[in-house]
Order: sequence, then structure tokens, then C-alpha cells
Amino acid sequence: MRHGLIVNFAANLAVAVSLLASCGSTRPVNSVSANSSYSQEVHLEIPKDSWEPIFFREIDKRAKKAKLPSLRSALPDEDLEARFWHEAGSLGMDGIIIRRRSGAWSGTYIHGISRDPKFKQYDEQMPQPRSGWDLAWKRLVEAELLTLPDASQIGCFIGGGMDMPVFVFETNVNKTYRTYMYEYREPAACEEAKQVARLVDILTDEFNLHRSASSP
Repeated sequence: MRHGLIVNFAANLAVAVSLLASCGSTRPVNSVSANSSYSQEVHLEIPKDSWEPIFFREIDKRAKKAKLPSLRSALPDEDLEARFWHEAGSLGMDGIIIRRRSGAWSGTYIHGISRDPKFKQYDEQMPQPRSGWDLAWKRLVEAELLTLPDASQIGCFIGGGMDMPVFVFETNVNKTYRTYMYEYREPAACEEAKQVARLVDILTDEFNLHRSASSP
């Protein structure tokens, strides 16, 4: 079962890597912080852009199905979590969840919600990354996972709406929650969009998500 899930996500990732790109400019936006109903113990960096409430309606729905709590509240000291959401068509949001709890790492693959009532939903534990958890996390951090701005803040967002495949990132590290989104298309015109492609490359490499030649 895992192979089928990985191949499916790999296919989406492969498309994403080839299409990820920057978009036209929009107005710059600011982030909101700490004064939130989620928790005053966590600093919130949430773009004030229309994509956020639109896409988080779908993300929150999928997280609820997977019994995932909101990431916008404080985690215990030394704990961390990153969520990578990929929206592409009728299957809804696919995701990878990476977390460290009390020093123990884990990864979960989240399959999207299909509009097809016969489609089953799967949440499955990911294998250990190729480089080991600590080094895999270091690779992601060095590729700017925790510091990339939202596309709308840098004029790299065209606003393609729900028909435009996107990546949405959520991180909660050192009591700071951040989220940002990038559309993807060919060619990638801004460096930040290229950096998102590098993050996707790391995920596919570390978790062996490469699509096999025999896959449909």
C-alpha cells in the first residue's frame, strides 16, 4: 500500500518540480503575529492575502480528517513540526507531515480528499529519510524552509485561484508559526520559487518519492 501512495505523491511532486515558477506581482502584504485566539505563546506569521483563508478551509478539512490539531498553537520546548501541502486538482490536498516530539522524529503521508465517493483516504507513516532525520531536517532548513517569504509578499504570485496547483508550507519551530504558498508553473522566474523546487527535491530524495519508470 505504501508504494502506491508514494508513487501517487511522487507523480504530483514530479509535476510540481517541473512546473514550479514565479508569478506576476501583487500588492505587498504584511504578517500577523502573537495577538491571536490560537495562542499568545506562539508568534504567528500569516500572510494577509486572500489565498490564506481560501486554501486553509481545505487544509483544515484535511487536517481534521487526519486528526491533526492546528499547528498555530505553541509546541513544547524542543518540539517542532512542518507540514507540506500540495493541491492539484480533484484529489484535494496531499501532504507530508514531519515532526519531532520529545526528541523522537516521525513522518506521515497524508493523501488528499477525492471528490470521488469510492476513493479511500489514506494516512500512512513515512519511512526514515535516506540521510537520517537530523540531517534531512538540516537540509530542509539550509534550503530556507523556515525563512522563505510568502509569494504574495514579493510579487511572485499571480492569483490563479483554486484551479492553480500550489504548495502550501506550515512550520512551527521555536514557538514561531509560519505559513507561505507558492504556485508553480514553467518557467520559474523568481529565485524564491526556485528555492521551493529545491525543497521539493530534498523531500523526494530523502523519502524516495521518485516516480519509477514503470509507474503510470
